[in-house]
Amino acid sequence: MLLNETPSDHVTVVFMPTVDKPWYFEADVWVAVATVALAIVTAILAYYTYRLFAAAKLARADSLDAIQAAKDGVAASEKSASAAGETAAIARETMQRTLRAYVVVKEVDPQNAKGVTMPNSVAVTIINTGQTPSQEQYCFCEIEALQQVPTKSKFDTQVPPHDIHDVLGINQTRIVHRSTPPSIASPAQILQKSVLLVFHGLVKYKDMFTDEPHFTAFCYVWDPGYSEWVPTGPLNYVK
Repeated sequence: MLLNETPSDHVTVVFMPTVDKPWYFEADVWVAVATVALAIVTAILAYYTYRLFAAAKLARADSLDAIQAAKDGVAASEKSASAAGETAAIARETMQRTLRAYVVVKEVDPQNAKGVTMPNSVAVTIINTGQTPSQEQYCFCEIEALQQVPTKSKFDTQVPPHDIHDVLGINQTRIVHRSTPPSIASPAQILQKSVLLVFHGLVKYKDMFTDEPHFTAFCYVWDPGYSEWVPTGPLNYVK
C-alpha cells in the first residue's frame, strides 16, 4: 500500500495514549536530590572539620599553657627552694649568734689602794657571757703612756701570748695580770694629764660553731682623781 492510499477496511490503526510517569522515575529529580545530599554531606564534613581544627588549636593552646605553667611551677619551686635555703642559712646564723660564746671584759682592777696617783699593776677579768663554752682564749694587753687614746689595735693576733687557755665555760671568769713599767711616766705627768696612762688590749677566742676567731677590744684610761680605770675611745667593741 502506498502512503497516499487510503487504508482498506480490514486495517485498524491504533494510536497509543501518552502515559505520565511518577516523579521518582525522573532522572533529573534524583540528580537534584543527590546534589542536595552531597551539599549537605559536604557542609557537615566542613563543620566537623572546622570543629576538629578548632579543637586541635585549643588543645595546642592548652598544651602551650600547660608547658608554660609547668615552667612557671619549676621556676616557683626553684625560687621557693632558694628562699628556703636562705631562710635556713639565716636561721642557722641567728641560732649561732644566740648560742655562741661572748668573752668580754668584766672588770679592770687597778691593784692598788685608794688615793694612789698611779697603779702598780692591773688585773683584767674576762668572762664568757654566751650560752656555750669558748675555746683558745688569748689576751693581749699592755699599759702605755700615750699622748692620745689609740684608735686601732697594734697587737699581732697571729702570735699568741703565753697565757693561753683552752676552754672558758658559761659565766666562767679568768684574770690576766699586767704590771705597770716603772719608767713609764712620772706620777706628776699622770696627775697633770700631760700624758695618758692607757691600759688597752684584745681578747681573741673561738666559739663551738666555726673556726673563725672572735675579738673583744678594750681600752681604759687611768683617772688619777678617782683612782680608777675609765673605758675610753673606739677600742671598746665585741665582734
